[in-house]
Amino acid sequence: MKPPARHPYLPYGLTWLALAGLLAAQLLVTRVLGRPDWAPLFGLAMAALVALFFMNLRNGSALSRIFAIACVVWLTVMLGLGIIDPLTRTAVMPP
Repeated sequence: MKPPARHPYLPYGLTWLALAGLLAAQLLVTRVLGRPDWAPLFGLAMAALVALFFMNLRNGSALSRIFAIACVVWLTVMLGLGIIDPLTRTAVMPP
C-alpha cells in the first residue's frame, strides 16, 4: 500500500499562484504596455493550466482527453459560425 502524500493540495495551490501570476502579467502587458493583441496568449495558457491541473487531464483516461479535445473543436466551430455574420456584413447606404 502506498503511503498518503504529504501535501496533496500543493499542485492546486501552485496552479492557482501561476494563474494569478498570468493574470497580473496579462494586465501589465495589455494595460500598461498597451499590447492588447497578446491577451489571447495569456488566456490560452490559463486554459491549459486549468485543463491540466484542475480538470486532471494530465492523469485522465484517453476517453476524457478525447472529449476535452472534441469540446474545444466544437467551441471553435460554434464561435467561428457566430462571428461570420458580423464580419461579412456590409453597410449599404440608401439612395
